[in-house]
Amino acid sequence: VQSAPPAEPEKPGPPRTQAREPGESDMLAARHHRPDELVGLNPAQVTELLGNPGLVRRDAPAQIWQYRGPDCVLDLYLYPPAAAGKAHDVKHTVSDSRRTVVYYELRGKNAKRVNDDRCFISIIAARAAHSG
Repeated sequence: VQSAPPAEPEKPGPPRTQAREPGESDMLAARHHRPDELVGLNPAQVTELLGNPGLVRRDAPAQIWQYRGPDCVLDLYLYPPAAAGKAHDVKHTVSDSRRTVVYYELRGKNAKRVNDDRCFISIIAARAAHSG
């Protein structure tokens, strides 16, 4: 009966950056933001504030960007310039960078009602905790 050769010990890899829970300093830094400031922002501005969305849905001519916080969800509806008032008349070749946020929706997980400002602050704070 042959036995298997001894396993080599695992070599340590590069240190991993672990996400942490949003702390008080993250919440304080996020407090001066309000969800209504999202309307009119272009994709680069949204990404600078919130990071990359967790989900992007394309429902021509709209793009819906989704961000999840600890207790709530933020959906941003981005449209090309001509589509803001008349979605059915728009050609679908508009550059993504020319889109802007026309509407947003905040909701609790499991369809619970949430305080919009608190939800928005928690999403920004979670991003700060994840990137910092």
